[in-house]
Amino acid sequence: MTSPVPRRLYEEHLRRNHPGYLQWDNRTKTLSVLVIIAGAAFSLLLVGSLSGDRPSGDTSVFGSLLAISLALTSALLVVRLRGKRGFQRVWIEKHGPPLGTGSDSSLGHETPLATSSSRVTSSADYFRNLSLRLSKAGFAVRRGEKADPYLFEIVAVMPANRVGGFRDLVIATSLELPTLDNVEEFYSLGMKYALDNKSQLGLGSGDSLNLYSVIVSDKLSDDVKRSISAIAPGGSSMHGSSMHGRVGLTVLVATAEQQIYYYTKTPIRGGLRYVALRNFADTYFSFQSGS
Repeated sequence: MTSPVPRRLYEEHLRRNHPGYLQWDNRTKTLSVLVIIAGAAFSLLLVGSLSGDRPSGDTSVFGSLLAISLALTSALLVVRLRGKRGFQRVWIEKHGPPLGTGSDSSLGHETPLATSSSRVTSSADYFRNLSLRLSKAGFAVRRGEKADPYLFEIVAVMPANRVGGFRDLVIATSLELPTLDNVEEFYSLGMKYALDNKSQLGLGSGDSLNLYSVIVSDKLSDDVKRSISAIAPGGSSMHGSSMHGRVGLTVLVATAEQQIYYYTKTPIRGGLRYVALRNFADTYFSFQSGS
C-alpha cells in the first residue's frame, strides 16, 4: 500500500466485491479522525488553562474531555483492528490462504487461484491474458514489436495520470531457457527502447519511469531463479530522491510452475519504490483465475 497503484486497486476491489466492509472501514476511519482531532483540541485547551499562575476552573473539564477522547481513540483502534482481523478470517475460511502463501518455493510468487481448469499452459496464453488484464487497467497495449534480437510480445504504457507522476512501462518477451546474461541484456534493451521512444510512448522526459521487464519461459534454471531474487536490475537511476528517477524490475514467468520470480530484497535507497514495484508485479503478472 506504499504506492497509488496498489491503493487504487485495493479500493476498487473493495467497492466491487466487499461494499459492506468498505462502508464499515470508511465510517470507523472517519470517526477515528474526528476523535483524534477533538483530542488534539482538548490538549491545546488544557495547556492554555495551565499557562497562568493558577489552573483555571476549566482545567478539570478540559482534562476530563481529553481523557475521554484518548479512551475513545484507543477503543476505536481496537474495534478497527478486530474488525479487519475478523473480515480476513471469514475471507480465508471461504476462499483459502491469500496470494503467495500456498507456494512451496521460497523464491517464487504463486497464487492458489491458478487451478487446473484455468492453468496457463503456454507463453501465448500468458501474453493473451496479460494483454487483456493490462488493457482493462487502462494501459495502452501494443503487440509484436520487433527489437533485435528480441520480439517485444507486449509493450504496455500507463501515462502519468496519478499521484507521483510515474510512468509505468511493461515490456515482455518469451525465451526458451533464459540465462542471466539474457535477463540483463533484455532489461538494458527495454530501458534503451523506453528512452529512445519516450515521446511516442508518452513517457515525458523518462525521468519518472517504472520499467517492468518481463520474460516468459516454460521453465527456469535454479541459478537464474536464485540470482534474480538477489540482484537488483542494472541501469536504474534515481536522482534527487528515491521517489523520482528511472527504476525497473525484471520479472521471470515460469508457465510450467505457475510462478513468477523477481528481486525480493529492499534496498535502503528507494526501498518503498521497490515494494511498490513488487506489489505491481503481484497484481498484474502473477497467475490468476479468470484473467
